[in-house]
Amino acid sequence: MQNHRTDHIIDVVEDFQCPYQTDKYRDALRKWRRRDENRYAFRATRNPRESSFSDSVRITEPSPSKTEQEVLYRLGYLIGCAMVLYFTVENILDKVIVWLLNAMGMDIQMLFWGTNLYGDERHVFLVVVLINALKYLIPLAVLQRFLRLPLAVSMPSYISSLKEFLLGVVLTMMLSVGCGLFSVTNSNELEKYKLICNAVGVDDTRMILYTLFTVLVMPILIELLLHGVMFQVLRQFGDSFAILAVTLLSAVIMHSLEDALRIAIMTMTFSYFVIRTGSFWTAVFLHIVHEIYMFTLFYIETFEDVFTLWWWIMMLLPCVIGILVGVYMLFHEPETERSDPKNTTFLKMSDKCITFFSSFPMIGTIVISIVLMLASALLSM
Repeated sequence: MQNHRTDHIIDVVEDFQCPYQTDKYRDALRKWRRRDENRYAFRATRNPRESSFSDSVRITEPSPSKTEQEVLYRLGYLIGCAMVLYFTVENILDKVIVWLLNAMGMDIQMLFWGTNLYGDERHVFLVVVLINALKYLIPLAVLQRFLRLPLAVSMPSYISSLKEFLLGVVLTMMLSVGCGLFSVTNSNELEKYKLICNAVGVDDTRMILYTLFTVLVMPILIELLLHGVMFQVLRQFGDSFAILAVTLLSAVIMHSLEDALRIAIMTMTFSYFVIRTGSFWTAVFLHIVHEIYMFTLFYIETFEDVFTLWWWIMMLLPCVIGILVGVYMLFHEPETERSDPKNTTFLKMSDKCITFFSSFPMIGTIVISIVLMLASALLSM
């Protein structure tokens, strides 16, 4: 609470608490939320002793929950449109690009109901990289075009707690092994690791480049969309809601139930440690750790005759060491605890979710996801 304000006045912008973030982040977020032309910022000043309510622009109806609901619906509509673009690029634009390249005489083909590419290895490599980049960059560009989030908000870089960061790495390793052992055999999403192998004439250099792109570059693109823009803009409605919304959205873009559950668990973990460390790059690093584990587990499962017991030992040893380090850190010289923020909002969690996911584009996104999951299940039978 600011000193110049009386204690009974509620200002959701000035009262917004994010103790793990830097002053630069807080100042940039306040400035962004105070912009009069910003239709995606929830700003409200309320005096509980008075009947009127001001949203810093005009006097409106007494209930501040209506303003929160309107802003949340707008964000749901905008993010829903971005998700529809994601599915459009992934399932339509890829086939258009392949058709055009094939019409130009290039040796590249794709099944109408599938995502695997066949043909000349060079063309397959370029198209796979292009599509996987565009399906995140296009929605990201659209969101940034309308939201205009400053980089200090969308990409906070300073890690405020090394302990929390290392605990995040430990937990990510444990969950990666646990989730991977149950889902890797039925995963459609992990098929990305052998896309290049379907091409005619395998080139080790391109295979290595594609693997590096998948393990290192794609996590950055994914987290730019999820924990860079979406998560940060949704935090104004509470960290718990932001975690829940981003977790559900990350699951929606998956094409199978097993992958959706795995990604949801991991995204929830990443979100928690983004808050506890105050850095977007925490999510990126933890995602890369997860991808490395998934990559290794996938190839151990695919080529089990090649990988011996020593591969499993090498895979699990860092996890065991990480657990021991994590236990030691938990009980040795603990940091001074910082209480989690209790930011003021006026809608219940259930009302927030209903409002956010009730727009036509968001409903369309969920329907598309269900259809793709069913189609994927039928094709794998």
